[in-house]
Order: sequence, then structure tokens, then C-alpha cells
Amino acid sequence: MYQRAFATVSDDRYFPGLWALLNSIHAYYGCVYRVFVVGHQLSGSAAADLRRHPLGRSLTLIDDKELAYPPVGAWEAKQCVPSYLCGRAATMCMLDADLILLSRLDDVFDWAEEGLIVSSQDGHQDLDFDTNYRAYNEALVGTRFPYFNSGFLCVSLLRHWDLAALWEFTSRFAGYSPSSGQPYGFVGHGDQGILNAITALLGKRAVVKLLPQHVWCNSAGWSRDETVDLVGVDGSRLEVYHQPSGDRQRLLHSTGVKWWTSEGRAFFASSGDVMKCFEHFASLHPRSHEETAKQSSHRPGTLRYVGDISRQDAQILAEYAAVSHRILEFGVGGSTQVLAQLAPPGASLTTVETEPHWIAVTQQHLRSLPIRADVQFVLYSDWLSLDVGMIDMAFIDGADHLRLEFADRAWGFLRVGGVLLIHDTRRAADASYALDLVKRYHLEVERLEVNVRASNITVIRKKVAEPYVNWNAVEGLEEI
Repeated sequence: MYQRAFATVSDDRYFPGLWALLNSIHAYYGCVYRVFVVGHQLSGSAAADLRRHPLGRSLTLIDDKELAYPPVGAWEAKQCVPSYLCGRAATMCMLDADLILLSRLDDVFDWAEEGLIVSSQDGHQDLDFDTNYRAYNEALVGTRFPYFNSGFLCVSLLRHWDLAALWEFTSRFAGYSPSSGQPYGFVGHGDQGILNAITALLGKRAVVKLLPQHVWCNSAGWSRDETVDLVGVDGSRLEVYHQPSGDRQRLLHSTGVKWWTSEGRAFFASSGDVMKCFEHFASLHPRSHEETAKQSSHRPGTLRYVGDISRQDAQILAEYAAVSHRILEFGVGGSTQVLAQLAPPGASLTTVETEPHWIAVTQQHLRSLPIRADVQFVLYSDWLSLDVGMIDMAFIDGADHLRLEFADRAWGFLRVGGVLLIHDTRRAADASYALDLVKRYHLEVERLEVNVRASNITVIRKKVAEPYVNWNAVEGLEEI
């Protein structure tokens, strides 16, 4: 039996969120704790990606058909997880697939092992049990209970096996199901409402530990008035504070619209650094480029473009564009057409050009292509004062004499984990300025790949700056 374990449930719709969650668990815990992922109708390709995740053998993937009572939906699957883990894990921390860790949860596990049911408050009102709750027990009717969130739940399965068992049982007769849960019709808002009712029914109010929702789950939602500030990056971990409270953010919840959708990206753009945090963990360990290419609407060989790039160049651009939501380009043309077709739906592509003529020509080509990104054309003179925000990818292929200047400024917009691609580096002059850029920012360069796979493109990946340390002095070797 595992002493401590994480658990989550996901289907294909939530897989981008699941991937970011797993990356955040890996960032704060490595492969120390077992991580159970229950897949509800997950595709074979998604399952294959999970088997390649850096969590490695510490990740256990469970098809929900293996559960004692195969669920019909993701909510039902979630209700079955604690019962399934009884006898497999002593203490379970279950997290929804639209959450990420922003801290270690050692204190949470400690509280759970003391016998507490740890979660966050959901909203500001208690749950009032009206006559509909007679299905559970007449004694519930007319009582109140502090409403807590099932998206973040840490509990000892040795002490609260009864809660786990009843939550699974009620999933078969949930009022939210298409059959209205006949003959019992257990009411409550989804799996969460039923969990609250069962906890009250079992008389466990005294052991429910509710943490402040604004830093643990924020069911109230993010907005211009309630947001987070990303103040520090320590390797793959983040230091984030809630605003306006100033409290350290422990978990981040994609409340409402989901951050990986075009609607979510637009919504969270006005919520401070919320999106930066999600994107940071989403990109720490990218999914395979093969799978990303499969998810696009294009098959190899069907990509259309007119311009001065080779097939190998187009392939490299396509692979990186497919995992980049915010792209910056210098020099319009064939590359613009590739990026606009292969970027995720709703991605933003800002492309900068010195010659208005080439902008007009490229715009004409784009009209006949199945583009997926939102493309903004900018003249170079305007770019010099433009704040494009944090970007995932930059491609440098404009006027020769301005390439280093452009790349230097673009590096400042590139997020940690992002990539800067430089074209024509089989030419000595372009290879030279690429290396000049690496020399300027060598403490922030994670990887350098020159003319990747017989292309004309050099790729530079950004990391958190690692300042020089005199290891002789630090390790006390100077006196030897």
C-alpha cells in the first residue's frame, strides 16, 4: 500500500489540463509519490502520451471500465476513485484536471493523516438541506453544512473508508444522471453536492478542515479584480501570490472557461498572471510532436504554402507551431502560411515585416488557406514600441541587417521553456549572429540545435537563468 498518493480523472476534453497538472506534480514532487490517473474514454494516443510522461513508473493509468461499477460519465468516475484506492493508498489527495500545484502539499497530507478531511471552502454560503435530501436521511432535512469543494480533496482512506464507499455507491443513483438516479435520486450539484451530503450524513462535520478558497481553489472565479502575480521561478517551480489579498497561492484552478481553449485564453488575458502559470506547467514537458501533428487537421504532405523555405524547414516550423499558442515572427511569407495553418485553433501570430508589399502578398495567400491562428501584421517601425507580451515561439527570417536586433528584443518576450528559431543558419553570417545571441544569453539557454534534421533552422530553447557559481569556492576545493 502506498502511504501517500495523488489521484485525478480526465477524458480527452480535459487532457491538456491533465498534462499541466501532472507536470506540476512532477515539478514539486518528482517521482516520489504514486499518481493515479483514471481515464474516462481516453483515446489510445492520450494513453500513449501518459506512458511517456516524466513521472514514469510512478504514474498508474486506470481505465474506468476497470472500476467495480463502470461509470457512464466523468462525474461518476470521480465518485468511484476513493473507493478504488482503498487498500491501495493510505492517504489520497484528489485533484481535478483543471488544477495545478503552485506549492508542495506536505501540510495537507499531514492534516489528512491526523484524520481531517481537507478541502477548500466553495463559495461563502453553507449548504442548506431541503426536503429533497430525504433520499439520504430524514435527519438531514432542515440542517446546514459548510460547503466544500470536491476538486481538491485530501483524506485518509484508512479512517474514512465509509465516506469513500458511500460516495461510490451513490454514483449509481445520482440525481444528476440521465435517469435521475432512480429509485433513490440522490440530489446535489454533481459529484460535489453528493459528497457534501454524505459527509454530513456520516456526522463528519467536526473533522472537515476548510482552507481559504481564494488561494486553494477560487470557485469565485478570476477577473481583473481577483488575480495572481507570478513573482519568481525556481527551476520548474513557481512563486505566486493572490491579489488583492497578498497571500501565497497554493493551487490554481481554471474556474469557469478552461485555460487551454481559445475562450479561456481570451478570458484569462485580463486576469494578471493566471495564464502564465498554466502555460508554464503545460510546456515543461511537451507532449510528443507526433501526437500534436495528428491532432491538427492536416496530414503530412498536404501543407500548402508559397515562399522561400524548404520542406524540412516547413516541417520544423509545423512541429513547433503545433504546440505554441503565441507566436512572433520576423519576415512574412511562406513561414507565415505554415505557422497560421498549424498553430492551435485561436492561437495568436504576430508577424513583423519591413516591406508593406510583402504583407499584402502574404495576406492574399492566406485568404486561400485553412488558417487556424489569429494573424496580426505589424510594420517593423511599429514593432519597436509594441509590447507583444509573453510568447511561446519566435521565428527570425526578416531583413538580414535587422535579424540580431529583432532576436535580441524577442528573447525578452520569450517565456521560460519557449523556443527561438533562426532561419538560414547554413549561411555563415546567420550562424554567426545566432551564436552571438547565445553568447549574450548563455546563462538562459537550455538547449541549442543547429540546422535541425537537415533543415536551415537553428533552435534555441530558453530556461531559467543559472548565474555563474565558483564551484571550487562553494565546494571548498580551493584549499585542497
